[in-house]
Amino acid sequence: GMEMGSLHFVGLVGMLDPPRAGVKEAISKLNASGISIKMITGDARETAVSIARSLGLGKGKKGQEDIEVMSGEQIESMSPTEMSR
Repeated sequence: GMEMGSLHFVGLVGMLDPPRAGVKEAISKLNASGISIKMITGDARETAVSIARSLGLGKGKKGQEDIEVMSGEQIESMSPTEMSR
């Protein structure tokens, strides 16, 4: 195999998959109308929070951030009544 001393850093790749145009504005209008919005994603917890913040999700009535993140296991264990809250 290769020895660690003979390895060379070649490069770094990053990807960005931004929300579609108009999503942030639509969320803002829905929030202003009092509609509770939930985001479901397969992204990692940190990525999901970052996306939610960028879209203005979790803004309370006083402008305080209130983002709750749940894992798939947590959601699967919830009853239909709990899911509707």
